[in-house]
Amino acid sequence: MRRVQGLITSSAAVIALLACCGQASAQGYRMTVDQNTSSLNGSVAVSVRFTGSMIGNYNVTTNPTGTRTNPGSSIVAAPTNNPVPVSGTGGTGNPAPTVSTKPAGTYYLNVNAPGQRITVAGLNANLIGASPQPALPVSVSITYATFRTFAPNYLYTWFGFPIPVSLGNATVQAMALSQDTVVTGTLTLSGPNSYTYSLQVPCTLSTTILVQGSAVPNVSQSTLTFNGTVTLNGLNPPTVTGTLSIPTNITQTIPPTPGTPAPFSLPPPPFASGPNAEVLLTADIISPSSATVSGTTSLPASGARLNPADIAQSNGDGGPNGVNDEGDYNLFFNSFFLPPNEPLRLFADLAQSNGDAGPNAVIDEGDYNCFFNNFFLP
Repeated sequence: MRRVQGLITSSAAVIALLACCGQASAQGYRMTVDQNTSSLNGSVAVSVRFTGSMIGNYNVTTNPTGTRTNPGSSIVAAPTNNPVPVSGTGGTGNPAPTVSTKPAGTYYLNVNAPGQRITVAGLNANLIGASPQPALPVSVSITYATFRTFAPNYLYTWFGFPIPVSLGNATVQAMALSQDTVVTGTLTLSGPNSYTYSLQVPCTLSTTILVQGSAVPNVSQSTLTFNGTVTLNGLNPPTVTGTLSIPTNITQTIPPTPGTPAPFSLPPPPFASGPNAEVLLTADIISPSSATVSGTTSLPASGARLNPADIAQSNGDGGPNGVNDEGDYNLFFNSFFLPPNEPLRLFADLAQSNGDAGPNAVIDEGDYNCFFNNFFLP
């Protein structure tokens, strides 16, 4: 798209922009999620494969009575304490553990009730919010070659049966959902000053899960359905209330992640009894490993009307972003001087003829005055 001195100069290009943003005259709002009523109800399933090693927690100085390990069946004396190669699979099991949190976040709306259009932009949601970090019980099956432990004294002989053990809890340290692109769709009247909408929105899910001492970050992209409601509070409304309901079923591929040595209680071998052997387990996560987040996120929110001059993204695409900049300037003037039959012209319909904010389907001096009276305000 060609620009001259920062302005879009081609009417055909302006119409192409309209096809991208799909929005006419509207009121912009910054929506803040209400954590008292927001919710994420669902599950997080983790499936991992790993290789690594176990070594006794023995230390000749600080823990001389601790467990020692050694590969093979030979009996060795202290201070011998050698790592034992292991591998395995595991996860959170089936059914997946449930997760219930109260998300926090913000997003932007551009509401054009007469034109039955709505734009959603800039969603950023912390899906854990102020809730406790979810804990996910993890169990694994460990595969090994023959080895011995000392204190307690056990011989682990490989008979083709993995050792099923619990690794305790994996912790979801972070889980965030962000919107990748501005999306516009149809606004449907559902009651007095109340509307519904449903949009397909490209999003990014970011998670960090702590597994056996190793923080495993991951990022994945997916297109999610945003089912929303909007209620306009009053004539030329200064505020709106609404809800986003977002069904989610995203599987993330967990990348290979080096393990961190972590204390681990190894149960006795099959057909033996006695105390657990205390070791340090280093589990390097390998492919294929994955995490699946399923459930529904509900984001009740309220918003105050933005500065009337905030009509565009910084690149000039329609939809507020909480900033007055060149994008708003470009879109307003490219809309203001278009012929009356150009739909994009309605982007310049910001005000009544006296300059008061609120569209009136007429492009005149009132819109010009409203834009410049507000453009330079904080």
